[in-house]
Parts: sequence; C-alpha cells; structure tokens
Amino acid sequence: MKKDKRLELADKIKELYREISQIEANIGVLKSTIQAKKVELSETQNKLWFLNNPDGLKITDHALIRYMERAKSFDTQKTKKEIIQELQETTGKTTGKIIDGKYFCKNFRCIVKNNEIITMY
Repeated sequence: MKKDKRLELADKIKELYREISQIEANIGVLKSTIQAKKVELSETQNKLWFLNNPDGLKITDHALIRYMERAKSFDTQKTKKEIIQELQETTGKTTGKIIDGKYFCKNFRCIVKNNEIITMY
C-alpha cells in the first residue's frame, strides 16, 4: 500500500511540474503580448496628440539632436564614427574621398555628395 501511495505522489509531482511549465510558457507569451500592446498604445497616443495639436509647437531635428545629447547623454560623435565605419566597410575604403552616390550598407542606406553623407534612409 505504501508503494502505491508513493507512485501516486510521484505521478502527482510530475503532473504539477508539467502544469507549472505550461503556465510559465503562457506567462512568457503574455509578457510579449503586453509589451507589444504597450508599444501600440504609445504610438496611438502620440498620433492622437499630434492630430489634436496640428498648429502646436514643433521641434526641429537639430533641436531634437541637441536635446538627446544634453538631456539624454546621447553620444552623437560615437554614432557618427559608427556610421562612417560602416560606410567604409561597405566601400572598402578607409582613407580618402568616398565617391558621390548611393550606398547600401548593412544597417542603412545613404547618399554621399562632396564626401559628406547628406541623407540616410
């Protein structure tokens, strides 16, 4: 009789482990879903804000970059270096001028004119 009780308890333990695993998997899916919904909510709130303020104060890209540098400690020089290095890897050129044209880099596309990146897309 003791042996039957032990087997019964062992089976119960296995079943509980299985149920816990299923619940943990569901939690992971729910966390991902919640995160996606938070992003969607934020984007929707931003769209509504801009629709409600069509004539409101605007921020230039220059001002935004300065804000990111000063208030958020964003390192624009480091980012510029990373962009240049990626363009150099794409072109195979590490010194000298880059020929005017469109370049398809790993993480971006850009247009170079007069040895300057003038736009990225």
